[in-house]
Amino acid sequence: MDKANGLLTLEEAARYLGVSKTSLRRWTNEGRLACHRVGVRRERRFDIQMLNEFLADGDLVVGKAVAEAGDVAQGLAEMTRGGMARHVCLFYRDANEQWENFRPYFLDHFKAGAPTVYLYDSSNPQDIARHLAEEGIDAGEAQRSGLLQLYSSRDTYLKTGRFSADLMIETMRSFAMDLIERGSKRQLLVGEMSWFFTEAEGVGEIHDYEGRLNELLAELPSVTIVCHYDMRRFDAENALWACCSHPVVQLGERLQRGFYG
Repeated sequence: MDKANGLLTLEEAARYLGVSKTSLRRWTNEGRLACHRVGVRRERRFDIQMLNEFLADGDLVVGKAVAEAGDVAQGLAEMTRGGMARHVCLFYRDANEQWENFRPYFLDHFKAGAPTVYLYDSSNPQDIARHLAEEGIDAGEAQRSGLLQLYSSRDTYLKTGRFSADLMIETMRSFAMDLIERGSKRQLLVGEMSWFFTEAEGVGEIHDYEGRLNELLAELPSVTIVCHYDMRRFDAENALWACCSHPVVQLGERLQRGFYG
């Protein structure tokens, strides 16, 4: 809290409302939620009474990621051409931003009873469980119910000790078909792409693999794939290639059309 004037910071206000900082920034930009601007940097500060009035407004749907999940789903739908399944390149600059940007995708599926397969590399199951706990979700129960499956990059992307685009395409197909055969109407597949930096044989096939995922998704219209790219590690050339292989790119609050297609 800003002790000088008793106002909440952006992070404190987001926690108070139970939404993300991304949503809070967007709502203030759109004029839906008033805020104070303080200091040379014009940082946002929030009055608790204003937040309570915002919560009490029956026309607003406020809750953990409900609004931003809907916004992401709408944005992606608008960017989907000819029924092509979704394939998102999600850029981030730190672990907090990674979850902040990804959470609407997960929560949109989770709240709809749609399963997620998460292939982790830079994160670990404990990190993911902590983030879910902050959303009031028990990771263990989510796994037992089949709404969350966790696999390491060593057991997926680098299962044979090297990366093979052919093998990984079939792995992703297998994950999707398994979920579809179990009766789920929507499926979310997630991959952290930092395994690229292991220097394992074949990692240079990453962009060929990403391009071919679009062909796979054309066969599987109920599937969404979100690929996590750490901007601190991927250089400009590889970041550009990632944009070229994805129909949709997310950077911070922005959803943009990628260069694929």
